[in-house]
Amino acid sequence: MNNNSYTEKEIYQQPEMWKQVFEMFESNKGEYQNLATKYKDYKIILTGAGTSQFVGDTIYNYFIEKGLDIHSIATTSIVVNPLKYIKKDEKVLLVSYARSGNSPESVAAVELVNQVSKNAHHIVVTCNEQGELYKLKDVLKNMDAILLPPETNDKGFAMTSSFSSMLLASSLLFSYMVKDDSFDKFNKFYELANNTLNKAEEFTNIIDLKNIDRLVFLGDCEFYGLTKEARLKLLELTQGTYATFYDTFLGFRHGPKSILSDKTLIFFLMSSESRMRNFEQDLIEEIYDENKVNNLFVLENSSNNKNFDRVQYINLENNELNNIYIALHYIMFFQIFALRQSEKQGFTPDNPCPTGEVNRVVKKFTVYKGEF
Repeated sequence: MNNNSYTEKEIYQQPEMWKQVFEMFESNKGEYQNLATKYKDYKIILTGAGTSQFVGDTIYNYFIEKGLDIHSIATTSIVVNPLKYIKKDEKVLLVSYARSGNSPESVAAVELVNQVSKNAHHIVVTCNEQGELYKLKDVLKNMDAILLPPETNDKGFAMTSSFSSMLLASSLLFSYMVKDDSFDKFNKFYELANNTLNKAEEFTNIIDLKNIDRLVFLGDCEFYGLTKEARLKLLELTQGTYATFYDTFLGFRHGPKSILSDKTLIFFLMSSESRMRNFEQDLIEEIYDENKVNNLFVLENSSNNKNFDRVQYINLENNELNNIYIALHYIMFFQIFALRQSEKQGFTPDNPCPTGEVNRVVKKFTVYKGEF
């Protein structure tokens, strides 16, 4: 670690932030179990904007499989028309993710959902006790809040420890709803984090984007949601220098594969489940045999795969963990990758867009009133 930026410090502090979050839940287990029991039979909507939305996009598949009625819908969609997503007076729990809680959509989404349903309840997961969203808990009787350690309120432009800590905290809460004890392997997950950071630094030195103009991130289910965040980190920290794309393994064949060229780099985020891996291996082999793309990188949790001489395999050796824990290791890899590419291109990671077209917190805009 070079300690040159807030962004770097906030990436590297993540294992300790995860430990603090896990210990917070262990210390207050009864309180969080009661909260989980209260809402486990609700329709649950995970919401946020940008990176905060991708928290929900990453975890909702995992908890659907465990039995929850859970969805991921961006605040940027709800604010436009909440009736497209919530039925009148529906029994719904809105879980709002926010680093600062000051984005225009954050408070607006809560207010609009309350307009639509008299049976709405809210849980805010945030990193900022001074944020407008967190302060609503003192006003609204139908709101609970989970406040994360203040260090997770990233000072850097890009969300890093805020993203992963919100993802872990809400996953722990939902694990109480479905009695999922796989999160008890936290110590193993924590111990492997340094291995992930080391591998990220090692392979970032190997990966050369000199002749690359587009990058593709492919993943399935939880890891499909994660591809959105992985590609956004590179896009943000290099101010759009590279065209970045994401898709599922099977979905990529249906048109998006047209973007492949000798200037493409592909990251494959491998699943841990054997049936899904078969589909994923087939696409890797297909692209390999076509011999059009030479920059193929497989982010892996197991050594159980076919090996091809032009494919780089990055095995994080964490296949004993559940998919949420694997996803957290995967995203830490991509955060390091994006950070180092930003530095190589001469950007300032803490402020990669000094001209102000995009900002750490989205500028205020008009939220139009409506009758719902």
